[in-house]
Amino acid sequence: MKIQLNNRDDVERARSLATWLSRPVVDQVVITIPWLPERQRARLEKRIKYLFNDCGCLWGGPVFLVVFSAVLVTKWSSGGFSWPTLGVSFGIGAMAALTAKFTALACSGVRLKSLLNRIIGLEPK
Repeated sequence: MKIQLNNRDDVERARSLATWLSRPVVDQVVITIPWLPERQRARLEKRIKYLFNDCGCLWGGPVFLVVFSAVLVTKWSSGGFSWPTLGVSFGIGAMAALTAKFTALACSGVRLKSLLNRIIGLEPK
C-alpha cells in the first residue's frame, strides 16, 4: 500500500488506518504537505513507514528467548531434565512473547497516531 499525505484530510485518513492489530502493510509513504520542510518530510516518511509495518517481533523474539531460558534453567536446576518441564518452559515463554508482541503493537500504534497528530498540529492556522 502507498500512503500519500498531501493535506490534513490525507493525514486524518492515515490516522484512521493506524489501528492496533490490523494496520496495513505500507510499501511507500510520500509526504507533499506544503507546511513541512523537505528534510522533515523525508524523516517523517521513514518513521511513518516503520511504524505502520511494525509487527512487535522486535520485542517478542528476545522476550521468548529470555523467559524460556530462565524458566528452563530454573526448573532444571531444581529437578533435572524432563519433557514436561521443556513443554512448560516453552508455554510460559510463548505467553510472555505474545504479551510483549501485543504490548509492542500497542506502543507503536500510539506512537504512530501521536506522530500523525503532531503533523496536523504543525499546520499553520
